[in-house]
Amino acid sequence: MLEKMGTAIRRSVPLVEVVSYDHLNTVHAISDYFTTDDETSRPIFSWDLRTGIRPENKTATEQWNPNHVIVNTIETLDYIASSVEPAEVGGLPGMQPRAIVCMVHAELILDSHYEQYQELIVTLSRMREVLKQKQVMLVLIVDDHIIPHSLQTDFLLLEETLPTDEGIEAIVEAQYLSANFPQPTAQAKNAVVTGCRGLLCDFQIEQLVALSMDRGIQGVNPETIRDYRRAAINNIPGLTLEKNECTFSQVGGMENIKDYFRLLMDGKEPP
Repeated sequence: MLEKMGTAIRRSVPLVEVVSYDHLNTVHAISDYFTTDDETSRPIFSWDLRTGIRPENKTATEQWNPNHVIVNTIETLDYIASSVEPAEVGGLPGMQPRAIVCMVHAELILDSHYEQYQELIVTLSRMREVLKQKQVMLVLIVDDHIIPHSLQTDFLLLEETLPTDEGIEAIVEAQYLSANFPQPTAQAKNAVVTGCRGLLCDFQIEQLVALSMDRGIQGVNPETIRDYRRAAINNIPGLTLEKNECTFSQVGGMENIKDYFRLLMDGKEPP
């Protein structure tokens, strides 16, 4: 997702929608990715309905007046799209060129019941060329793709990727360190990674691993993770994952299939 955003910035794509399951983590990831130690560093800002615009990295902080608090959505978009610099717009200086502005929980303002919805859609449709000239990118972070059809040709639609195995391993190691437990063996770590694979965001994994820590075994209890995954599956209508005490050796009448799976799992490249 970040690589695609980097390509979009180089192509002067001004409007992006990102589907994310952890909005704040996405903002931090964007800030880390586009913050450098030289002049190529981009000012990163975030915005939400409660606190308004705030800087997310050093480059943005150096250019930001803490007395400038804008919460109103339309005023915020006018401020971001202002092509007048450094003259004031509505009492505030225009957004600096090359900035990236992340609107957190943008689904709240893209709801047709939102009081400024119609004005918001018109404003967004007029921002594309202005932002492109200023090299400013507006990122709407949402729970699901909800850009209206009339704006979909103006936006680049992206989705936050699921945590990788390497990312899960780093979280597991950090949780062991935080609990003052000895680092897990490769086998134990792989068991935890397998159990957490497919979870939606880093925070969800952190919480699950932390809750699965067992001081008795000085590590993660795999059964706790399995119970969580089982409960998550059982919570989906139409799906049930039963907890059965039956072992593989007790399954009868399927010797050929059992032999096949034994050979498969004990082979050189088990799945």
